[in-house]
Amino acid sequence: MLATWSVRTYNIIMRNGLEVETPEQAIAAGDLVMACKIRNAGLKCATELYRAAGLGVYQIVEKLHYCRSLDIIARWCNDLDRYTFHCDMRD
Repeated sequence: MLATWSVRTYNIIMRNGLEVETPEQAIAAGDLVMACKIRNAGLKCATELYRAAGLGVYQIVEKLHYCRSLDIIARWCNDLDRYTFHCDMRD
């Protein structure tokens, strides 16, 4: 897999049989979430998929159609980087 997933996102990926091995596949999965094609997946799941693909905060805000403010998305991305993807932000 491309990244370590939160339990909710992992279950959504497995339940829907999504292949998320590359950044392009992660973006495509995030786009499916945003098109409401995947049940029980919302903005945080889409954010996690986009972040795993390597998108930045501004790109993610745009992909989420500006449904949340830049500050909220930046906080979500910080949490994903720190706790889900296990990146040390101090490096």
